[in-house]
Amino acid sequence: FLSTLADPRWDYVALGHIHKHQVLNPDRYPPVVYSGSLERIDFGEEDHEKGFCWVDLVREKTTWSFVPVKARPFHTIKVDVREAADPTAAVLAKLEGLSLKGAIVRVLVQLQAEQEVALREREVDLALTMAGHASLIREVETEARARLGDLEPETLTPLELVERYFKSREVEGERLDALLVKAEELVQER
Repeated sequence: FLSTLADPRWDYVALGHIHKHQVLNPDRYPPVVYSGSLERIDFGEEDHEKGFCWVDLVREKTTWSFVPVKARPFHTIKVDVREAADPTAAVLAKLEGLSLKGAIVRVLVQLQAEQEVALREREVDLALTMAGHASLIREVETEARARLGDLEPETLTPLELVERYFKSREVEGERLDALLVKAEELVQER
């Protein structure tokens, strides 16, 4: 690929489509360069420097330089409120003093399921009004599901699956036995 592009009959090879500025053959001639994009388009480019290539195209003496531009900033703000008594206050404290004017912002909030109703999204939105665009993303911690170990569910009988389910819900003793008897009756009716 590169050997085809770096044809000595050319003095500069300008490539497009890739958003990140890249030089494919550093310190070689002709330069093979992705200029990159002038603006960020997603959070995968949050830390990429943006700019354009200034090219002085002269036969066999082409020079070029990358000229950075002040692209719209993207910011990811991570807030873990799982231990916070007031999740909204914890998010607002994290946002306080940040320079977000005109930026594209995503606020990733880690919280427990029972805290969801206590997170007052409207108050967070008001704190983000200076941003060019902002979104609040809730990352709700859920209870871990019971695993079957190395077993595939297809290898277990319906009764074995039901038993594993009850045990994962900490049903034990006589109650477990009674439920398994009922489950067996239901399976037999099928």
